[in-house]
Amino acid sequence: MEAENGSSVVVAGQSKAVSLAAVERELMGLWKSMAQEPADGEIQAPTRACMFNLVVCSPTEDMLRVVAETIAQLIIDHPCRAILIASELGSTASSVEAWVSVHCRLLRPARKQVCCEEIHISARGESVGRLPGAIPPLLIPDLPVFLWWLGEVPLEGVLFDRLSGLADRVILDSAQFEDQSKALSMLWALVDRGHGRASVSDLNWARLDPWRELAAQLFDPPDYRPYLARITSVVVEGDILQSFLLIGWLASRLGWKATHNPTRPTISMVGHKGEVVVEIVERESTDGAPEGLLSLRLMASQPPAVFSIALSDDLTCAVTVAQVSGASPLRRAVRMKPLNEPQLLSRELDVLGYDSVYEEAMKIAAGLVRGVADC
Repeated sequence: MEAENGSSVVVAGQSKAVSLAAVERELMGLWKSMAQEPADGEIQAPTRACMFNLVVCSPTEDMLRVVAETIAQLIIDHPCRAILIASELGSTASSVEAWVSVHCRLLRPARKQVCCEEIHISARGESVGRLPGAIPPLLIPDLPVFLWWLGEVPLEGVLFDRLSGLADRVILDSAQFEDQSKALSMLWALVDRGHGRASVSDLNWARLDPWRELAAQLFDPPDYRPYLARITSVVVEGDILQSFLLIGWLASRLGWKATHNPTRPTISMVGHKGEVVVEIVERESTDGAPEGLLSLRLMASQPPAVFSIALSDDLTCAVTVAQVSGASPLRRAVRMKPLNEPQLLSRELDVLGYDSVYEEAMKIAAGLVRGVADC
């Protein structure tokens, strides 16, 4: 497979089946044979490159095949040793299979090859129990370890516990969680126990970057900043998980404290000037898939003001409006192109440390979900 990207071409080599115990030896053999291949015109001999270890774990082989395309795109800017694992614990069969391959990036015009490794492991049934001990020796020592866990997170799972204990950063996507009602509580439990171990990030949080940026920009004019302390109500429309995450972010940045009022269907919080009433309007597309966020509306008082962000009907543009009493509305249209999975993951691979803003927002969001469930 070849994929062009500006001045480079990415070539995925053929996979070679190996035994799990022979992975490292076979990789060394691949590099040796590549170095001995005769030169092809002006193409230089391959250079082995690796910035970190990337472990990708999936509950199914089909999901892993989809991710393989993402990994092929990622190596353009993030050469690594990628270990792709399909862990089909529920299978009646019991087996472990492994393949190794090398992906090369051909740089133009120098015609230089920069290559990195991929290890693909498929385990089924009882053989999944072999993985916790088999993966650590495959990691390149003294390099960061990123764990990208696909699907639901088994907090008590042996494989997840082992791999997350080896990782510097665990990357999840709460949009993939089957039990959406428990997603935020599960994530907070993972974040809370992770200190001293891996930092945790959520691709669903990364999808909110444009919304957080636009919300902050609404209050860039100095005359509008005092309204941040005078917000009295918030309405968020769209995906329920992203809505709670955005509210958690607003509350963490503005110092709002949650209260619970069982007589109201809305969320009640306390701001600097009194009560802040928050309403979430859940919306889904016609086929049932989450749309993401659709709009955010912040109402303030003394004097009245409304600050809003809303997606256009075709979901490609966001319109922001700042309307303050006694002044003409300030409108702005911004192109809103959502990042795809390779782009989201690429940004996460640039970060190793803890994201304190995410953790504070997650703590509040998880608490709000529990409070709403109790009402």
